[in-house]
Amino acid sequence: MTRVLYRKLLVDKVLPAIWAKLPVRRGTTVFVPQDNAGPHVGEDDTELETAGKVDGWKIKMRCQPPRSPELNVLDLVFFASIQALQYRKATYDTNGLIEAVQEAFDEVKWQTLDKCFVTLQKVMVAILLDDGSNSFKLPCVGRHVAVNGRMPLSVKVSQDAVTNGYSKLYL
Repeated sequence: MTRVLYRKLLVDKVLPAIWAKLPVRRGTTVFVPQDNAGPHVGEDDTELETAGKVDGWKIKMRCQPPRSPELNVLDLVFFASIQALQYRKATYDTNGLIEAVQEAFDEVKWQTLDKCFVTLQKVMVAILLDDGSNSFKLPCVGRHVAVNGRMPLSVKVSQDAVTNGYSKLYL
């Protein structure tokens, strides 16, 4: 992936998808988040900024702050689950590795993905309680949380987390 290709994909695929899916946001600023990977465009990329300012739209890129808390559900649990299954298979070349990863993906149970999204919500609560930093301990989602074999759709958030988060937004 190169910066040129990344920009082209944003202009040709992402921006049109935003225009189609979020017509009510026209006239407001829409921020597209991205991490700080090398090929990604800067927040001040003039070509992308021009492409994002058509027909009343104002779409801008927003890089996550360095050392910001991890809010990618795939990185939190899902990739580790696939990797744990993939490591059980002996591979000797790239094609074998790709096949092992695909098989591991197919073997991951839906309950694991369920748990991933509950973990993500618990991480969000931990971030609120930790003043937005990433120095918190990763919350554990135990089996006891499941009701009738399913994880809850949402977790309960303490009043402290809500108050703390609100106070940080409106200093």
